[in-house]
Amino acid sequence: MDKYQASNDPNSLEYALQVLKKNIFITLNVCLPAIVLKYDSAKNTVDVQPAIQQVMKDNTFLDLPKVFEVPVITLGGNGLSIRIPLKQGDTGIIICADSDISLFVQELANTQPQTLRKHDLADCFFIPSTFNKVGTSNANAIDIQDSEGNVKFQITSSGITIKGDVTIEGDVIADGISLKNHTHKYVKAKSADNLVSETTESQKPTE
Repeated sequence: MDKYQASNDPNSLEYALQVLKKNIFITLNVCLPAIVLKYDSAKNTVDVQPAIQQVMKDNTFLDLPKVFEVPVITLGGNGLSIRIPLKQGDTGIIICADSDISLFVQELANTQPQTLRKHDLADCFFIPSTFNKVGTSNANAIDIQDSEGNVKFQITSSGITIKGDVTIEGDVIADGISLKNHTHKYVKAKSADNLVSETTESQKPTE
């Protein structure tokens, strides 16, 4: 018999290995979709419900336990970051670490594991994802947008397009010219014929 072939003989080594393998996989957590139950913006953590049920030894299904205060992955570095606001019902992926991460999460440094946990739900990170729920998009563009595509920041090889209202705090510099601090130079009219009526909006002062 092929040593990798399944066996129905409970007294065989193959059968024992099958049972051991099944038991290991029942308790092994690696990567699962999850649903946000609560988001703490101050701590940037979520409480989540893993969205795939566990198959038990008797072939029944059971919800995995809720996981609390899971750190949310934020893309960043050098003091800069991209943060995504989350709400109840949002989806994403939980990644279970190889070891206990509790001390690392506190110190963000090379640390020792505090327990012998392996691939435990207590040691997971959350990556936000809308999966297939995205608005209309250009296949050759990087888009930051709402789910309907009504507000969008799009980057392509030809430039940047912004759709929606824009609020700016601070100055805007275009080709070295400040929007807040630039000035216009005006010259005195040589005669009354050069004066512009106060009600005339289409004609600009001479620079």
